[in-house]
Amino acid sequence: MQLLPAIFLTILATTTVQAQDCICTYELAPVCSGGVTYGNACMAKCAGADVNKIMSGECPPGTQNLTKTWSG
Repeated sequence: MQLLPAIFLTILATTTVQAQDCICTYELAPVCSGGVTYGNACMAKCAGADVNKIMSGECPPGTQNLTKTWSG
């Protein structure tokens, strides 16, 4: 039964999403830019977020705190 989680993690780690000529993994490593929380830095950059204003972690309370993910 330990094989199933290992397979799932392998698939998750190698799965990519492509949009606007950007290829990002689905790695969950939230970043905040302009009051918007993105799944990871790559997704933020591909969405056009200012790379100089990307902070690690979710946006702090009191900001817009929207969550951006790829819809496919």
